[in-house]
Parts: sequence; C-alpha cells; structure tokens
Amino acid sequence: MKIFLTFLLVLIVSTNDMFSCTDVRLNNSGEYQITGRTMDFAMELGTSVVIVPRGINFISYSDKQERGISWTNKYAFVGTNALGQLHFTDGLNECGLSCATLWLTDSKFSDIDVKGENFIAIIDIVSWALGNFQNVDEVQIALRQIPVIAYFNESTKMDFPLHLSVHDKNGNDLVVEWLEGKAVFYNNQAKVLTNHPIFSWHLLNLENYSNLTNKNVKDATFKTLPNGTGMRGLPADAMPSSRFIRAYFKNKYSPTPKNTKEAIGLMANIMNNVLVNKGEVDEGDYTQWIVIRDHKELVYYFRDYDNTSLRAVDLKSFDFNKYKIVKYIPITEGKWYQNLDNELREIK
Repeated sequence: MKIFLTFLLVLIVSTNDMFSCTDVRLNNSGEYQITGRTMDFAMELGTSVVIVPRGINFISYSDKQERGISWTNKYAFVGTNALGQLHFTDGLNECGLSCATLWLTDSKFSDIDVKGENFIAIIDIVSWALGNFQNVDEVQIALRQIPVIAYFNESTKMDFPLHLSVHDKNGNDLVVEWLEGKAVFYNNQAKVLTNHPIFSWHLLNLENYSNLTNKNVKDATFKTLPNGTGMRGLPADAMPSSRFIRAYFKNKYSPTPKNTKEAIGLMANIMNNVLVNKGEVDEGDYTQWIVIRDHKELVYYFRDYDNTSLRAVDLKSFDFNKYKIVKYIPITEGKWYQNLDNELREIK
C-alpha cells in the first residue's frame, strides 16, 4: 500500500543521533527467548501498537515515488508505528521473528538507479521482514539479494540513516548496517545494539571496559568497601557508546530466570538502566516507550514514558486464518496502576 510519510515534515531539528535507541537480547535466558528495545526521540511520535494480519498488501516506494518491490504478508505481526503511518520501527511476527530499526548516522545505502522494481526503501524494511520471513537466516539471505535504498525528504533535507536489529526464537541475533552502499552483516554475540558509531566500533570499545565485573574489588587501604566496586567506571550518560557498555554489563551478569515473569522483569530492569529521562538531554531527546518481546510465547509487551505499567498484545489470542483487519491501540492507553485495596490481608 502506498503510504505518504507526513511525519518526515517535522524531522528538521538535527542530523545527530536523534533516534537514539537501545536494543538487547536477554543473556543467560535459559529456556526463555526475550528481547527488548527503547525508543528515544525528541519529537512526539504518537506511536500506536498495530496488529497487521496475513494477506495485507504492501508496496515500497522511493522518495521520488518510483515503485519498488511489493508483497503480500505471509505472516501476521504486531509492531510500533509513528503518527498513524503503516511504516514500522519495531515488531514481532507470529513465527517469533523480531525486527527493529535504530538510528545510525554513518549509514549509506545503495545508490543504484531505481528503474525497475528490484529495491526496497529503508523505511519499509521492518514490515517487509516481519511479513515474509520466519528466522534470522531467511532475512539475511533475502537482504543479500535486494538493494536497500535511502529515503530522502526534499522539503526537510532529511533522510533515515538506520541500521537493523533482527532476533528469532532460536536465539539468533543479526545486525545489518549499510556502509558505503553495501550491506554489512554481524552475528550479534554482544546481544546489544545502540547507535553511532558503527557496530564494529562498539565491539572494540568493549575492550576498554574489560576490567568491569560483578565481584567486589578489594582495596589494601580500606578494609571495608561497599558492594558494587567491581563496576567502578561504568559510564552513566545517555551517549550511544555509554548505553552500549551499560546495557552489555547489566545484561552479562543477569541471572537465569526461573519463569516468564522473572525473564520479563529482568529485561524491564535492563531497559530502565538505559532509558533517557525528560530533561536529561537539552535537545529534548527522551525514551518515549519501550517494548519487550517474548519470541516463544509471542507476547509483545510495551509501556510508555508516563505509563510505566506493562501492557501486552498476545499474538496467540488471534485466529489469523479469520482475522483480516489492521487494528491499532495508542501506546499510551491502558491502566497506569493497579488498585489492590481489596487484596489486603489481615496479619495474624
């Protein structure tokens, strides 16, 4: 379907990492396959959580409205959009595959002459991946065969320099970056992705923090030191490089969860450690929402900045053989607290 990107008209404030997100695969997760991400942005995105069933038709267009590839969803998915558009920044499909775009100013996409229909614009990459593929390997094979082009808006002089984080229910994690016009694929063994610089730089930067540990460090001068001395030097600011390090070590030492509740709780707390509060960045960037994806149970949890209570959409509750309508709910909706007055018990 042909979608006009009205939200591009407001993206004029900066060419910096204004789309500064963090994506994580839960470490030591045992039988659970849990991932999560934050959405950090300065402009209010008006995000909704959208259910896209099988059989929905999509067409990818260039910024000059040349027609690219088209497809019909083989797989249903739930995802997050912006300002009412059917372009997605994140999502989870019925096969347990997730796909997310994060800002990367270093991105440079294919500069092919887009005559013909063998290309996809980067703004359509999430819906294309979730609608067509079951796992990381399938996404990687497909991306090796199709050029991905930038989407530039002439009126704002802005494009979407994005890179891609893909996870599946089998524990596979893929990062895709488009550098100098070519797709670069990484097996994400770090289980973390943020923004600028490129992913390989962040992996090298990890070596600068190899001394960090969850064990207390003894000091010859002081006999007693508080817990947490092994993490002295963990960066605490909102820069992508700092969020990468912080998420990596918080995740590295997370315990193995005993049940789904613990697994979701662990991921929520990792997300808490990388979110950006309002006012923390003068340019207005803050964490508008987070999502947590359960790749095996096919549950998509979400919360927004003002409503920190987790809400969820369970893909298993829909009969996608019959369900044929695209539906949405604003990400801000849902009860923001639970009243437990009637649950109080007498102490005996």
